[in-house]
Amino acid sequence: MDSGAAFWNYQAGLVYKIQPNASVYIAHGTSSTPSGTSNGDGTENLSAANMNLDPERVKNNEIGLKWDVLSNLSLTTAIFHTKKDNARVTLADGTTLALDGEQKVKGFEIGFAGAVTPSWQVFGGYTHLDSELVGNGPRAVDRANNGNEFPGIAKKSATLWTTYNVTNKWTVGGGANYMDEVYANVANTIVLPSYTRFDAMSSYKIDKNLSLQLNVLNLTDKRYIDKSFTTHFATVAAGRSAMLQLLFNY
Repeated sequence: MDSGAAFWNYQAGLVYKIQPNASVYIAHGTSSTPSGTSNGDGTENLSAANMNLDPERVKNNEIGLKWDVLSNLSLTTAIFHTKKDNARVTLADGTTLALDGEQKVKGFEIGFAGAVTPSWQVFGGYTHLDSELVGNGPRAVDRANNGNEFPGIAKKSATLWTTYNVTNKWTVGGGANYMDEVYANVANTIVLPSYTRFDAMSSYKIDKNLSLQLNVLNLTDKRYIDKSFTTHFATVAAGRSAMLQLLFNY
């Protein structure tokens, strides 16, 4: 990217309290992706003709609700639409890039966080995403992918985490993370399978300043792929791991 280039992004929102324990909001924002940020994945041809392309720009619109159903427990939900109408595409010569593509994602999310009882904390959420590669460029090989889903984006994902204070010093917790299957390429011919990972923790408060905490990730030693690169490889997530920490608070 041209080192002298500059660009602006902005966010704006409005919150309205419809009840003492409930509020709604609307928001609009933009973001930019300079050329070269995905070159490490092998997805960009940054030749002399392409390296000074302007950034891709994304616009997002969202509306949401927050509802305090209990004094310490909140529910949230939102629907959103994200669109990129100047995505990088390859022109007919096979080497030159242009900002003529279109991509969009729409979806919704729901979540909850807080205390069910003074001793029991819960956190979780669900996200649903519908993505579409609307316009992939003028070449026939790229047009064939019009209407396909984004690589690397799961249609469904969910998280759940809970902790319980067994005593005023001892806390235990556990949870799960679910990720739906994802495509690893724009042609949607390579699929990474869905997975669920379970984690757990236990902590003990030694005194007002010191606590000991054990975290165990991937309890079942699940083998799964947590990231894919569209042109050459994917990474396998870490197996079961444990970490013991002595925490100091002041």
